[in-house]
Amino acid sequence: MGEKIRTVSLRRATALAIILLVIGLVVGWGIEYWWAGKQISKLKDENSKLKSEVNNLNSNINKLKDENSKLKKQINDLKSKYVNLLNNTIGKLEKVINELKSIKGTKGVISELEGVVKNIKGALKG
Repeated sequence: MGEKIRTVSLRRATALAIILLVIGLVVGWGIEYWWAGKQISKLKDENSKLKSEVNNLNSNINKLKDENSKLKKQINDLKSKYVNLLNNTIGKLEKVINELKSIKGTKGVISELEGVVKNIKGALKG
């Protein structure tokens, strides 16, 4: 019965509990900070990949715009070429029509050629 039971005072217990709580908070905060850093790193990598993809897409868009411009120019050149060709054809057909008017028996041919000229002019007007 000569044992002495050591008791912890209430103040010491409270101080120890607060110290453990603070240590727990610091460790928890450190783990959370470390985990957030990993997530940020992953997001930065993903962002970098997405930026690369966007740059590739922009490059493709610019190439397609250039190709579109070239094709539009080719279309306009071809239109101009064929409009000139059709206008020249109209001029030649009108000369032939005028020459045929002096020849007897060519009214049928003249009316056919005039119909062709009329159709070409209509096509050119659109």
